[in-house]
Amino acid sequence: METGASFLAIADESILVEILLRLPLKSICRFRCVSKEWDGLTKTSYFLDRHRLHSSRRLLLISSSSLAAGKSNKKGVGISLLADEETAVSSLSVPFLPNDARWSLEFVGSSNGLLCCVTLLKGTRIATVVWNPATDQFNYFPIGLEKRVENATYYRLIVGFDFMHSISAYKLVTVHPYVNPINDPKQLTFQARMFNPNRNSWRVVEPELELTSCRRFNTHSITVNGVLYWLVEKQTAGVALVSFSLHDEAFKDTWKPLPGEIRYLTKGILLEMQLIRWKNSVAVVGYLPVQEGDQFVMWVDTTTDQETNTCSWIQQIRIRWPSSLFHIGVWKDQHVFTKNGDEAGADNDEPGNLFLYDPITQTLSKVHGERNVYFYSAVGYAESNVLLE
Repeated sequence: METGASFLAIADESILVEILLRLPLKSICRFRCVSKEWDGLTKTSYFLDRHRLHSSRRLLLISSSSLAAGKSNKKGVGISLLADEETAVSSLSVPFLPNDARWSLEFVGSSNGLLCCVTLLKGTRIATVVWNPATDQFNYFPIGLEKRVENATYYRLIVGFDFMHSISAYKLVTVHPYVNPINDPKQLTFQARMFNPNRNSWRVVEPELELTSCRRFNTHSITVNGVLYWLVEKQTAGVALVSFSLHDEAFKDTWKPLPGEIRYLTKGILLEMQLIRWKNSVAVVGYLPVQEGDQFVMWVDTTTDQETNTCSWIQQIRIRWPSSLFHIGVWKDQHVFTKNGDEAGADNDEPGNLFLYDPITQTLSKVHGERNVYFYSAVGYAESNVLLE
């Protein structure tokens, strides 16, 4: 009899899990109040992973309604959500952002239902935030350095973020580039601080990454499979990828040159190149000026061994592209574009400021955007039950 009762209990729980997996996260949060058993069931790693896989891939967008010159906007920036290509864009309440036009945001990335972004006040980076939009929980980390090199000039920091399933927690790293003119004014050094929520503490990473004969670097970075990548230019070697492993909590001793066509670029073009995550690989996108007009290009690194200093770059896109469209992210294996500047805020009856480009069909489709709103960054996102302390 007990065996039969246990079997029915297991069967009932299995059916219950299948039902709950199909519910939106806010409904699951309400069901947790029914009983301790339901609360515990929906917090297991098994349930969290399966619910994440059932969640549809959505798009988060940083938006601003300050478009036309001369118009003031006291609201500042916000975050919008696009559930699919057919529905309207909806605004989200951002619990950590003051309702003040002096504040702005930058996306770092999204992983396992968590969004990482940086808050800025009048262009100065103030804090890094890890936020679960589905539960409104967030962790707020003021940007700072416990160990600063005397007389050194520090530059705009680089941020890496990813969820580590091996420890069921996220990891966060801030990389601080600096030049010490007393030692070597041509040496660019990267100093890292690592945060692990399981330990709830920061630590300075040793050793630092020292690169000689460096001209400049690009702060636009990307984290793929637990490795943070950004672009650095050497005077003789050109532009390459350098990286930091969130798994090992250390800089990787690799120098991965970009494709020959873009390895030696002028400063302006280097700053316009973007690193993106494309089908779980590192890719670089940008615009190349040619006689016929701008071309939008994308190269993907197909190297399987990430410890090597070589890259196997495959060019996957090269098309003529209107200068009015600007790349802001990737969603569902499509590139997300928005209209530039005043054109995006032009008064018209139809919102047409958000576009998707499918490289398979080579088609550009207009998505339901908003009038008088400018989108300037996008990241794919799937709801998750992950709890933040």
